[in-house]
Amino acid sequence: MGLSKKQQIVFIKGVTRALARQFTSLDNPGFCYTCGEERDGCEPDAIKYECPSCGASEVRGLMYATEHPVMRTEYAKKHLNKQIDLYEKERNRLKARRRYNFKMEQRIG
Repeated sequence: MGLSKKQQIVFIKGVTRALARQFTSLDNPGFCYTCGEERDGCEPDAIKYECPSCGASEVRGLMYATEHPVMRTEYAKKHLNKQIDLYEKERNRLKARRRYNFKMEQRIG
C-alpha cells in the first residue's frame, strides 16, 4: 500500500482531475492503491478491483480514493486548491459568455 513519491504525485493529480471531471463527464475512474494509476469503469464506491497496470486487486473508486492518506498531504491540498481555482475561472468565463449571448439575443429580437 506504500506509494513512491512519483506514484503519490500521479495519484494526487489523477484524483484531483477526476474530482473536477465528475461535474462535466460520465466517466467512472478508480485509482490503484499499489501503483497510483487510474482505471476507468469503476463505481465511486468500488473496492478491490484489479489494476490493469500492476495486476493488484487494490483499485478503489473515487469516493475511497479521496480518503487515501496521501490526499491529506500539503502537496495534495495545494494541487486541489489549484484545480478548484481553474474550475472557478472556467465557470466564471462560461457565465460571462452566457450573459453576453443573452444581451445579443435581446438586441436582435
